[in-house]
Amino acid sequence: MTSRLSFAQGGTCLPTSPVPRADSQIIKPTELSTTSLHAKRPPRVKTPLLGPRSSIAKAQDPFYITRTNPIDHALNPNFVLSFLNPLGRIKKRQETGLTRRTQRKVDKMVKRARGMGVIPIFTNVGSADGMGKRRL
Repeated sequence: MTSRLSFAQGGTCLPTSPVPRADSQIIKPTELSTTSLHAKRPPRVKTPLLGPRSSIAKAQDPFYITRTNPIDHALNPNFVLSFLNPLGRIKKRQETGLTRRTQRKVDKMVKRARGMGVIPIFTNVGSADGMGKRRL
């Protein structure tokens, strides 16, 4: 590339071209486009699929098959706890095998149950009646 003089030193305010040019040479307008001045970006790599494909998930998702909404089961602590791991985190779609839409609804169901106090926030351990601490 050619060295570029600042505007105060008598240089031009045009961007430098990747091809060295003499000052008297005419620059075509197409050479000032962003595609000609900048290198092309590499193609975007697809992110790996998290969970089963749509066709597989629809075949094994009980909510999709029965056309029920998981949010309706937010008051059932044993059902809600089945979607949590031992640390109290929501299981991933890879583990549950649900469709994307149903997984989002399950997330909302778990968050509502936590907010209402039906299940504990930080652990998967529930009690026999579903409320409070477990007493042995």
